[in-house]
Amino acid sequence: MSRHILRACCILPVLSLISIRSFELCNVAFAAAPRFDDGRPRPVTRTFRLKELLEHTYSDELVSFPVAFRPGECLPASLRLSDDTSGTEIPFQTSDAQTNEKSGDLISAKVWFWVDSLPAMGERSYTLHGSSSKKCRPPRLAGRQEVTYSDLEEDSVEISNGVFSLRVSGNATFAEPRRAEEVGGPLRGFKGVDGVWRGAGELQVESPVKRHILKIVEQGPLWTVFVSRFYFVSPPGTGGTSTGPFYEMRCTIYPGRDFCRVTEKSTFPLRLQPMPRDAVGIPENADNTDTWRTIPCPADNFLLNCDANWKADRLYAANTFSTKFVNHPLLPDRLRVHTAIRPALPFMDAGWFATYST
Repeated sequence: MSRHILRACCILPVLSLISIRSFELCNVAFAAAPRFDDGRPRPVTRTFRLKELLEHTYSDELVSFPVAFRPGECLPASLRLSDDTSGTEIPFQTSDAQTNEKSGDLISAKVWFWVDSLPAMGERSYTLHGSSSKKCRPPRLAGRQEVTYSDLEEDSVEISNGVFSLRVSGNATFAEPRRAEEVGGPLRGFKGVDGVWRGAGELQVESPVKRHILKIVEQGPLWTVFVSRFYFVSPPGTGGTSTGPFYEMRCTIYPGRDFCRVTEKSTFPLRLQPMPRDAVGIPENADNTDTWRTIPCPADNFLLNCDANWKADRLYAANTFSTKFVNHPLLPDRLRVHTAIRPALPFMDAGWFATYST
């Protein structure tokens, strides 16, 4: 599986900013509870505290905390989150929620929210409020931006969060399998604050496409997750056409943010073909194509072609042969493969790159 952050200027893998944080589960909030719009009390509380110990200032960070509840203590719809500094409610979203099938009580969940700022050596605290009362309503925070999208049943769908937009494949089933290059990839373009559409999805596979689907699997105030999946005829040499492989792209869109998160997975069997590869990690020969080597590379690829409206000419990547980083030119008129992963030490170096235009 691969993971990327997609912005209007580049495609990057997800890099986690690590901060020192702690949380405390208690029954007494640090600040008075805000006045909730449904007028219902919420006596159950869990307080989350963050403390910065690395002398680094953070801003606009998405954080999460696991919480657990006793039987009958809290219903999911009753949850509210407040900033203890201001005493106001803030948006949040839960994942991995476990509930009692009979009573509907919340057993455990992971609570996510955005931290607007955390100064160096500073502290912040937030309180989760809940109740077992069925009269409690979910929050309705005013002024919240939302993720919008066009008809999912169309061949192509546009998704927007008000700042950042995507074009992705929708839902389509073909009477006869179609050639992959005719269908196009799942990610068909992205647009940032400059209003320019960039990129086009391509499928570099021999297997014909049987159908592709798009569905929403998560939707809330902090993010919406769209999953696009392509189903293929079995690749040549693997036998059979009834249960071919699939390729799946998962896009997480955050309201009001100028990026999205993209993860991918596939059940294609690994097929290799010789391709020229840049010997990343030899700075003195970075511009010399004679240093390229032909090595076996994957034959089935899912590409985001950014030639249109975005001319990336530099590559920033982890050095294949050391712990350093390299900054190499990209030559758009040549086909080659870049890798930055050490097969012998995959736990030390993931295969990620940043490409940008000077």
